Amino acid sequence: MRLHGGRGLRNATLAGAVAVVLAGCGSATEAAGRVVGPTGRPVPGALVLLRRAGQAPREAPFAERTDAAGAFHAIVYGGYFPPDAVLSVCAPGFAPAERRVPGGRLTAGLAVGLRPGRGAGPLCEVPPGLAVVERGGAAAASTPPPP
Repeated sequence: MRLHGGRGLRNATLAGAVAVVLAGCGSATEAAGRVVGPTGRPVPGALVLLRRAGQAPREAPFAERTDAAGAFHAIVYGGYFPPDAVLSVCAPGFAPAERRVPGGRLTAGLAVGLRPGRGAGPLCEVPPGLAVVERGGAAAASTPPPP
């Protein structure tokens, strides 16, 4: 296909560049699902961190607490080629758990199972200066997990 004149070529090039930039800026890595204990019951108030693979937990750009049903929906906005991410989950009375999440897309229907243990360490700490999304309000977030 031949474009006549400099103006048509310039407009086509500009439109292509804008599409590439917008596609890269709009990319995101998302993880959605539920946190459950060993019996399959939901774990309300669990801390969910989502960070790019290779980042330390204290550098996580997203933190959320699960609602009364143990549900979460975490999101990290990426660049042109978003890397894979790591989902970390921690709750009192349970050992922390981590799952790798593919970059640049929504991974839905995750069931993160927690085992009994001590909920402590860097996976259980909110990164400094990061606000925590409270799903279902503060009442759900402050409810202790079932035994």
